Amino acid sequence: MIWAFFSRRLRTWALFAVLLPLLGRVLGAVGRRVERRNPSLGGALVKAADYARHPTAGRRRRRF
Repeated sequence: MIWAFFSRRLRTWALFAVLLPLLGRVLGAVGRRVERRNPSLGGALVKAADYARHPTAGRRRRRF
């Protein structure tokens, strides 16, 4: 419940700076293990891990 005392901006920063890279590592490890048995599911998990580590990689910026 200590999260209630943090500002919204700090909670958002913690999510992007700490939790998403950690989630990326976990998904990557699970994906590599699952890939041996089920290549399509393992590949999807590895892609999700890459996205969790680098959410903006591969996207093009809009030009106005």
